[in-house]
Amino acid sequence: MAMRIDIPATTPTRAITAVTSILWEDMVNSPIKEGYGEFINKRKIQYAEKMIRSAFVELYKGLGLLKTY
Repeated sequence: MAMRIDIPATTPTRAITAVTSILWEDMVNSPIKEGYGEFINKRKIQYAEKMIRSAFVELYKGLGLLKTY
């Protein structure tokens, strides 16, 4: 299954919203196998965590609160 993400790096809010919608769509659209429940692989979760982390770094840089990054 291929996943394409096109997120403009304009604001942290957009990045977080995009990640949330991608994960939500994946959970809703994935076929539910009997006895296995819904499946989100570890790679997608790690990618989402990385995007959220970078969004918060951008937020704090924008607020001038992050001295080193």
